[in-house]
Amino acid sequence: MTSSFDTEIGIALSTSSWNVGDFRLFESTQPDVILYMPNRSFLVVNSDNKQYQATLTVFRKWDQGIDSVKGGALSFTATLMPQYDFLTQEALKQEWGREILKSGYFLGENLQFLPLPIRNIQVQILLDPSLGKVTIPEVEATSSVSAGETTSLLLDLTAKGAQKWVENIQSGTQLTGGLIFTYEYPQVLPQVQAQIHVKGKSIFANLSS
Repeated sequence: MTSSFDTEIGIALSTSSWNVGDFRLFESTQPDVILYMPNRSFLVVNSDNKQYQATLTVFRKWDQGIDSVKGGALSFTATLMPQYDFLTQEALKQEWGREILKSGYFLGENLQFLPLPIRNIQVQILLDPSLGKVTIPEVEATSSVSAGETTSLLLDLTAKGAQKWVENIQSGTQLTGGLIFTYEYPQVLPQVQAQIHVKGKSIFANLSS
């Protein structure tokens, strides 16, 4: 049975690769095809209003003239393969081509840049337990869970976590935490040869006993 990997373009045995900006480029098994893959994840941007697909909800309580934060929720969508408009994509391809040429690699007239085919994507969410927990997808703090190239997540925030997120958004600073994506991709491996020596007398003796 032939797997889908056998019919897809993979990374070439030469493993020539280039790091350009937020992307890593690979020589492929097909002539004039360079595979690309972001070296980090991205927040998904809404194509209509160009805003991030992320929402922070803060639960507050007003008691005897005191306004206090009691908790919150954070929902967002992350992707391994961001979508760009035509002009942005073409600008990226031109930048990639210039950097590859600088390395002395020959680029053919019919050069194509294609996304690296990936499989078995897993995501692990790094979040301080004092700030909240992940509710979608359901996953333990130190475990990974199956995901897609684009994954939506929901965090149930504690009072401390909600307050921290508000402060960091207002100040433009980063909050400790993150996402770790792992995945598989096709790559040509060196041919392996093996010789098997069969001792007929030993096999006959074992079968006869």
